[in-house]
Amino acid sequence: MTIEKILEMADRAAAFIELIRLYFDGPDEARKEIVKNWDFSVNWDLPNQTRLACQNGERWSCQERIEASLAYFAIAANLVGDYREELIALALIYQSCVIAGLDPYRIFEKIAKICEPDVRAMLMNFSARNEDDKSLAAFFLSAQINKDGEMEIRPTWA
Repeated sequence: MTIEKILEMADRAAAFIELIRLYFDGPDEARKEIVKNWDFSVNWDLPNQTRLACQNGERWSCQERIEASLAYFAIAANLVGDYREELIALALIYQSCVIAGLDPYRIFEKIAKICEPDVRAMLMNFSARNEDDKSLAAFFLSAQINKDGEMEIRPTWA
C-alpha cells in the first residue's frame, strides 16, 4: 500500500498500522518519506500505551502494537528536541514486551536496524541497560490487573 492510500484511509487506527508496515517492509525511500513528513498533517489513532500487553478487545496482537509504538517513537524522534524525555515511553514499551512474553531486546533491535543512527543508538543503549534501570519502578510506572485479568501499565502519579 502506498503512503497516499494510507493517508486516505477512514479508519485511522488501521491507517497507522499500515503506515508502520510500510515503514518496516517498504523501500528505503518510503521510510525516509515517512520520517521526513511525519505526521503528514493528519490525525492518527495510535495504540493505547497502557494496554500494549493486553489482548482482549484489541484488533492487533501485542507484538504488532508494541512494534508499532516503538516505530512511532523512532519516526517521531526527529521532532523531539531532547530524547531523554522519551525514556518513560521506552520503559513502558520495554516492560510491555516483558509482560506480553516477548523478547524486548529482539524487538528493540528490529526497530533499531531501520532507524536513523542517533535513534538506533538510543534504542540499543536503553535495551542494554541494567534491568533495574529500565524497571517500572525506575520510571514511576506500575502494572495493574484490569477487569479482564490482563496487565496494564500506568504511571504511579496518575
